[in-house]
Amino acid sequence: MEAKNNRLLQDIESIDNNLIKMLNQATETVRIQDISNYPILIAHSREHEFEIGILLEIFHKSLEFRISTLEELYVKNLILKDNIDEFRNLYLSKRDKLCFLGLTENSQEFIFMPAIT
Repeated sequence: MEAKNNRLLQDIESIDNNLIKMLNQATETVRIQDISNYPILIAHSREHEFEIGILLEIFHKSLEFRISTLEELYVKNLILKDNIDEFRNLYLSKRDKLCFLGLTENSQEFIFMPAIT
């Protein structure tokens, strides 16, 4: 299990700049259209299917990407009510970064990476 988490983290951290730009555009669209001030990119292995967010038609050799929001993650119990304010503060303190939720079949981890515009 730990190996899968490490591989997912390495895959996310190795995303190239062009892909980061596209993912940043997706998060900006969520903000500009007033859908949410807290867009979150879901990243997971192509071998697993998760029903969270909207699938992004962006190719990566091993990852699939979806766009979601803090609000959706709260409704689906991936962020607990007691943690919302703490998460918002963390998110806002990293405003210049993209927020990823890395998912495996047994774990979830938030990762913040520099955004490229």
